Amino acid sequence: MTVNPYAPPDAQLIDQDPQGVGEPAYFPVGTAKLVAMCVATFGLYEIYWFYRNWKAVERTHNVRLIAPLRAVFYPITAFFLFQRIAAESLRLGIGSSLQIGALAIGVVVIASLVRLPDPWWLLSMLSFLPLIPIQLAVNEINQRVAPDASKNRAFGAANITALILGGLLLARVIYQTMVDPVV
Repeated sequence: MTVNPYAPPDAQLIDQDPQGVGEPAYFPVGTAKLVAMCVATFGLYEIYWFYRNWKAVERTHNVRLIAPLRAVFYPITAFFLFQRIAAESLRLGIGSSLQIGALAIGVVVIASLVRLPDPWWLLSMLSFLPLIPIQLAVNEINQRVAPDASKNRAFGAANITALILGGLLLARVIYQTMVDPVV
C-alpha cells in the first residue's frame, strides 16, 4: 500500500466555536442593566431575557426549541435553561458550580409573589435576584468563547425609554399602594 503525500488529510476537524466566529454563546447583558430593566418593566424584561437565551441555545446546540413559549412560561422552564448554562460553565472550567435547583425554585417562588395582597406583591419586583448568578456565569462563558463580542452593558434608546416610563409607572404604583390605597 502506497501513501500519497499530496492527498488531503482524512482526519475530521472539530469546530471549537460551534455558535459562529466571535459570537457569544448566550445572551450577553450587564448585571446592572439586567436589574434595572427587570424592575422598570415589571418583569417583562425577564421574558425577553429568557427568550434571547433560549434562542442562543437553539443556535449553539443546533436544536429546535419553541423559544417564545419557553420564555413566556419561564418559571417552569428556568431549571432547564440554568442546567444548560451550568453544564457549559463546568465544561469550560469556569467558576464554581451553580446551585441551579435553588435558583430555579427562587424563580418560581418570586414569580408567585405577584399574587400576594398589597403591598406584599411588590416583593415580586425582586424577580431578578435568581438571574444574577446565572448572568454572571453567562458573561464568563461569553468572555471565554467570544472575548471580542459586545458585552451589552450600555443602555440604548429603547432601554432608556423603558426605564423612564417604567420608573414613572413604578413610582405611581408604589405611591398608590403604600400612601394612597384605594378603599
